[in-house]
Amino acid sequence: MANMSYCRFRNTNMDLGDCLEALEDGVELSTDEFIACKNMFRKFIDFCCDEGIIEDEDGELDDRLEEFFDGLNRK
Repeated sequence: MANMSYCRFRNTNMDLGDCLEALEDGVELSTDEFIACKNMFRKFIDFCCDEGIIEDEDGELDDRLEEFFDGLNRK
């Protein structure tokens, strides 16, 4: 279900905190959760690059992101 516009960032912030805590704790991810995690990170990274918040001139960021995904626990 979509968040209501008046609380979408507040609710998503709480959910993101839960997701990051699971990653920090090494929680095993199902295949579906792994794909969703990868998509979420890529969307955020792409947004940050598109807005000039971060730069990835030589593709190093993509390589580091792939290394991160390779290290995640999956079922």
